[in-house]
Amino acid sequence: MPEPEVAGAECLAESSAVAAPPDSRSALLALRHGGERYRFLDLGYRYLAAVDVDPQMTLEVLKALVEIGLGGPARELLNQRRDLASAGIDPDELRKGLSSVPTGRVPWEELHDQFEANLPLLFRGRPHLAPHKRDLGYALRAVQLFRSTDGLLHLSRRETGRLRSWLPHLTDHAEAYAGKPDAADLREAVLSVGFQLNDIVEHVHAATVARENNQQIPLFLADTEWFHLAAWLHVADRRSIIGDPRVFIFAGPHAAAQYERCLRDHDDLEIPRVRIACYLTDEACRSFDEAGRRARQDRECRCAAVTKRLRERSAGRDQAYWVKRLRPGARVLGFTSQFTTMLQYSMRDIGAALREQGYEFRMVMESAPHRQANDLTAAREIEAFDPDLVILLNHFRCELPAPLIGVPVLTWVQDPTDLVFSKQTGASIGPLDFVCGYYQIRCTRDFGYPASRFFSAALPVSIGTFHDGPIDPADGAHHECDIMYVGHLHYDEAEHLNRWRSHTPSQLCPMMDRVREAVESMVERD
Repeated sequence: MPEPEVAGAECLAESSAVAAPPDSRSALLALRHGGERYRFLDLGYRYLAAVDVDPQMTLEVLKALVEIGLGGPARELLNQRRDLASAGIDPDELRKGLSSVPTGRVPWEELHDQFEANLPLLFRGRPHLAPHKRDLGYALRAVQLFRSTDGLLHLSRRETGRLRSWLPHLTDHAEAYAGKPDAADLREAVLSVGFQLNDIVEHVHAATVARENNQQIPLFLADTEWFHLAAWLHVADRRSIIGDPRVFIFAGPHAAAQYERCLRDHDDLEIPRVRIACYLTDEACRSFDEAGRRARQDRECRCAAVTKRLRERSAGRDQAYWVKRLRPGARVLGFTSQFTTMLQYSMRDIGAALREQGYEFRMVMESAPHRQANDLTAAREIEAFDPDLVILLNHFRCELPAPLIGVPVLTWVQDPTDLVFSKQTGASIGPLDFVCGYYQIRCTRDFGYPASRFFSAALPVSIGTFHDGPIDPADGAHHECDIMYVGHLHYDEAEHLNRWRSHTPSQLCPMMDRVREAVESMVERD
């Protein structure tokens, strides 16, 4: 299995690591004169913490703080440094000038109502966080929040006898904003490590809304520090994110272990291969990478164990065994997906018809739009139910060879998909495979399906669902209209036309284009 892709460099331009200090004092001043105020300030603070006397650097750091509206930290730094007087600079005159600069400090008390509004949704469905409400409440006691004049938020801590430290460092987030991941780049589960205070998490959430057919992308948010999560919940309304069922949140020193436990407990959750890092240390990021890797290995081991048991169970089941089992009273398992526009309802009606005939039927489908079936979930269902027949719609045993080992499989072909029209699929039909539905002649003639195992059948209609009797009053009120069109088009018009043309004789296309244009003109006119 390939290792998880660490996408921090691609998505956030190395934002997980604190920038290395320049090689020399002159390089640091070059940052200042080059207009890189935030990087200069971040590195300048660390420089001053190591150098007791450098009045020029102290003055430049003070000026840069004033330029971004952080008057409080500037006055504080002026009181801590004792090197300005040695250069003939009067600290008292500087204090007078700084008195008119706003502090930049944002008291947590002003944001408490927002924090309280976010909390109920945070704990809903996340029992691992509920015991830590007290940790969130106390997390910000030693942490201060500042807002610079450009609107960016910054976390900071000051310890006695030391210069103020910025958490994790002072930045304008330029590298993060420049490398914001595009929705086209995030088409699978994502792990975002670090609760960045500005809108990066919002951007990632928006960029992972849905895949094709409304399949939702799981988003895992994690941080090893409680104060990062607490601050994130204070500074903005996060309810659209934390109230989203596809968002999973882990925080505190055991966050990586919680993340791993979640992946182990929910086999139908996609394990992220993309990790976006928002300024946490490389060590913290690696702890989550290792957690995901262990969870993936655990799934592979459990899947192999279930498959081995299925192989052993089917070893003594010959043709006579299945002939005896396949009759009313037999167990039938139907696999479908909620990411289909029609097939899930076809499987529902198949199940209803089989139950009426005395069969025991179970339908397997994803429990939520952000969940997905895989070899392990399928194998567990087959082991638990021990079906006498598995039914698939437009899909085949060759897609799930390990879970379906030794079990009769009936594929009902309803649509002309690329998988159906494939010589490889035709060659995969084995002694326990059966196919029914449309396209029998084409499949057996052109794609090698065994004629003895393909039974032509038209799509039946459920008389329970479609009938000429009175409609249920609740359904009638819900669907009441003058004209109704029922279809299952799940792609846009351009794609629909391309697909239609690929299956239509070329001489008919111009005529059908004229018909379509005439209909569109009538609709627009009316």
